[in-house]
Formats: sequence, structure tokens, C-alpha cells
Amino acid sequence: ESLRCPACGGTTILHAPEVLDRAEGGAREPLAIAQPSVWRSRTVGLLELYFCKRCGRTEWYVKDHAELQADGKTIREIDGSRGPGDGGYRSA
Repeated sequence: ESLRCPACGGTTILHAPEVLDRAEGGAREPLAIAQPSVWRSRTVGLLELYFCKRCGRTEWYVKDHAELQADGKTIREIDGSRGPGDGGYRSA
């Protein structure tokens, strides 16, 4: 299977293994989904991305997804087995 952009068919895909976010005081920290404890600086759900050089289509991936747990507030679990008309994932 070749690496092709699903949007435009482009074959040059760029990978950013670490995406940076600005933290307090202008420091740069890896972009992540959650910080489980306010007492520790460790984050989980570190993000990486792939993007097409031709059209810019971007796909985000969570590196350490097994460490994330749905809590119903900041992370919601969506049951894909529900049928159409049940609200869909965007209305969850």
C-alpha cells in the first residue's frame, strides 16, 4: 500500500512527531489531550500529525492513547455501534 493523501492523491506526506503548544510564561510543551493531575506536570494523549504537502490535509494521532480514559466530561466515549438518528458523534 502506498502513502497517498486521501484528499488529493499527493505522495509527499510530512510527519511532525511532536506538536508544540505554548505553556505558561511562553514555554513550549508537547501538545497533549490531558494532564491527569494538577500536582504533576506529566501529560497524556501526546499528539503527532501527518500532513499532505500538496493540499495540507492533516491527520492527528494520539501516541499514548491507552493511557487515556473517558471521564464523561473532558473525554467522552462514543459508541459507534449505535444506529443512524441517534445524534452522531458530533452531538455527543
